[in-house]
Amino acid sequence: MSQETVIYVLVLLLVLAGAYLVWRRNFNKGIGSISNSNVISSGNISNIPEEEIARLVNAIFREKGYRVQKTSEALKDVADFQLEKAGFPAFVSIKCWGEPKVDVNLFSQIVIGMNQQNSSHNYVITTGVFDTETIETAKYSSNLVLIDGNKLKTLIASVK
Repeated sequence: MSQETVIYVLVLLLVLAGAYLVWRRNFNKGIGSISNSNVISSGNISNIPEEEIARLVNAIFREKGYRVQKTSEALKDVADFQLEKAGFPAFVSIKCWGEPKVDVNLFSQIVIGMNQQNSSHNYVITTGVFDTETIETAKYSSNLVLIDGNKLKTLIASVK
């Protein structure tokens, strides 16, 4: 292979890597960078029935450009919704919706199941909070987004 060919291949690889990084940054645009300016002022979010939380979460992701569908029976223990955006699959679990504090054991069971599905992103949603150990564990997963009750209130306010 000539030196010129090697240079062309390297440039092509750099362009592809740059395009991938831009895509990764924009994939979650709107979900991970929410300000708390639109927080719902009324009541405790944990009083919202699970069916309503599911409907609102569905609306939130549709508004962000995702195709949303309920997961198959085989995946019911792992996630509640399967997402697709730009050909990349993702999962959403609202299994922790009524938990005041999500511990690392419950969180790990959900995330392990999601990761076995080769999804590009996973979202774990609670109406409560994630404990410190769960938050620290989640930092090791680049494809995981935790949405706690406060962030969920903000997201819900944006679709109401």
